[in-house]
Amino acid sequence: MNKPTILVTGATKGIGRALSQRLHESGHTIIRIARNVAAPFPGRLITVNLSDSASA
Repeated sequence: MNKPTILVTGATKGIGRALSQRLHESGHTIIRIARNVAAPFPGRLITVNLSDSASA
C-alpha cells in the first residue's frame, strides 16, 4: 500500500522536525517547508517565509 505524501511546515526544528522524522521513518514521502535550511534531513525542503506574501 502506498503511503501518502505529507507537507510539514516549520520542519527544520522542534515539533515540525520531530514529526517529519517520525513520518519519514514510517515510510511517508515528506515535503518540508521552513524559513531556514537546517541540518540535512531526508525529503524535499522548500525554503520560504510564509508570513511574507511576496515570498510565498
